[in-house]
Amino acid sequence: MKPMKLLALLIAFCMTFTCMVGCETEEEAPADGSAVDGDATQEETKTEVYTMGNIRADIGKYTIVRPDATDALKDPALLIRTVALDKMGVEPTIVTDYVNDGDSIDAEAPEILIGNTARPESATAMQQLPEKADYLITQVGNKICIVGHTIKDVISGVNEFLSMYFNYQVPDFSYHNVRDYGASGDGVDDDSLAFKKAVKAAEADGLPVYVPAGTYLVTETITLNSVTLYGYNTGSWTADDNDLPTVYHNNLEEPLFNVCTGSLSGLNIVVQGVNAETTEAAETIMVSGVGSRVNNLRIYQPYIGIKATYNNTGRSVLDNILIVFAWNTGVDISGTWDIATLQNIEVWNPDQKYPCPYAFRFGKNDALHAANLFTFNAGVGFDFYYDKENDGGCWGTFENCGVDLTSTGIYVGEGNHHLTFNGGTYWGHWYGMDVTNKTDKNTSVTITGAEFRFNGGNPISINGGHMITVTGCNVYRIASGHSSAPVKINGGHGVTIVGNTFSTLAAGVEINSGFTGAANVTANTILSSSAKESSVIVNRSTKATVNTEGNVILIGQTFD
Repeated sequence: MKPMKLLALLIAFCMTFTCMVGCETEEEAPADGSAVDGDATQEETKTEVYTMGNIRADIGKYTIVRPDATDALKDPALLIRTVALDKMGVEPTIVTDYVNDGDSIDAEAPEILIGNTARPESATAMQQLPEKADYLITQVGNKICIVGHTIKDVISGVNEFLSMYFNYQVPDFSYHNVRDYGASGDGVDDDSLAFKKAVKAAEADGLPVYVPAGTYLVTETITLNSVTLYGYNTGSWTADDNDLPTVYHNNLEEPLFNVCTGSLSGLNIVVQGVNAETTEAAETIMVSGVGSRVNNLRIYQPYIGIKATYNNTGRSVLDNILIVFAWNTGVDISGTWDIATLQNIEVWNPDQKYPCPYAFRFGKNDALHAANLFTFNAGVGFDFYYDKENDGGCWGTFENCGVDLTSTGIYVGEGNHHLTFNGGTYWGHWYGMDVTNKTDKNTSVTITGAEFRFNGGNPISINGGHMITVTGCNVYRIASGHSSAPVKINGGHGVTIVGNTFSTLAAGVEINSGFTGAANVTANTILSSSAKESSVIVNRSTKATVNTEGNVILIGQTFD
């Protein structure tokens, strides 16, 4: 026993000794003498061990009382009853401290009070509890009181009480295993209650929740408040196979996990019931609080994989996640007041008949940092939208991101956005980057060192915004039958296209008549297979200020 815990017990025993009964026989003493200091005499040993009377023999006479408003103390109460049944063959009754108006409490009734109940004896024990002690086990009248400063301390006091008087061996848990709370892991029985019990226990003592190998059906939302729930953080996953514990999500009306100031990792989550006909379903993982972490997951066939658009989800971290067959959206994140981080996330839809409409969506974000995000087969790879509830657009930096087999790589829509893209590869069918005329007039976009390969539309289409800068990029538009320019400028106030290399069938840059801002199109290298040198850069605007000097142009060859 810790010295401070022993001191607390001795103080309480001394203060209440006059109402304590000694035990008559030495046979009732705990075999290990765990309540005794190493220097105590035999007489002192008897005094401390037997201050609660012959509790082992009398345990059946006691009623266990816990606070009505504290469900977290239900399990410690159940533990006392379980140990009493195991050691003495009796099963004490468990009640809450709630009483109806007009009812009286029997002050003489023998009771074990768990935590700070409404009984006056609990209040007396709390007054006796030393400030520096974790918990106190004492007797006030006919009531045995186990109190502590926190719920965790009370649970420790219950364990000490059972160890002292019933030789109970306190398990040395470093986590809560969902199997210990009744989870079957057979993929058939509903394990929701077991998960909730494990999470509630973790909320009380701060330990994580562990999900071992198995397949778990969970039909209710599991909310993580300052709780870590994990499977195999070092497990492997691919699109087709994995060695992670599996959790089935089949209740499409609510999320499987609500991560609120907690963390979730190391699982294979399989969504059941979503298909091409589904028009609405809840997200699989909801992120709803500050500082949440979601990582090392495989999410299979969600309608929406992860959605973090509630309250303030700032400083959240999403990383090392594979989302397979997202039917609507892979990741939607907004409301991150203060920095959030996304890294190494892939949204992968291998069936080309069913592209994911949105791989990544971004609303109101403050200084969001994203790196190594990738999507295959999507309508829009990176969608930036206006978040009405949080009244804003996205401010963020994106490094080494990319798309493949995607209709539009980057779509800058309605909202006030401030975006920086460093590196990355964007390959697809229609638009590589589309800064739309719907975007706010103050939107700014900078993209540097990226590669664009798009065919049907334009690799870079600028139709709105304030400052748009494209530098150091390789831009291809070489599919047969598509001869318009890789870069089209229709809007924006200040547009800079400098130091890029273009490979095109015809023109390299087109500045259309609707453009009225300023554009600097210089120091680019333009490789065109068919255009005349005079038509490689086309300026149709009569109201814009445009500089097109200093470009290097090579005409008349076919480029792969």
